[in-house]
Amino acid sequence: MNVDVGGCRRSWEAFVAGMLADLRRASLRGFSVNFVTGEADPTAAANAVPAHQLYCTRPEPWIQYCERELGCTVETVDGYGMNEVTLLARCRDC
Repeated sequence: MNVDVGGCRRSWEAFVAGMLADLRRASLRGFSVNFVTGEADPTAAANAVPAHQLYCTRPEPWIQYCERELGCTVETVDGYGMNEVTLLARCRDC
């Protein structure tokens, strides 16, 4: 969900929300997802995706979405050397 294939940000975020909802419906215990939080590393490999094609976001809106709309508890994992964050969403009803 980090490679933005075009279109406006609003429609891309609606797509992301739909994918998260699909993951929740298909999950017995939970799911995880990564989000890019900043610009791509300028020293990255030549075959890396250009920064303007990446969907970058803060994790807070997606944490709130998973908690409020999908009924999950969310743990974040970050600080592992990349400009991204991992959300671990656990289903409350399992």
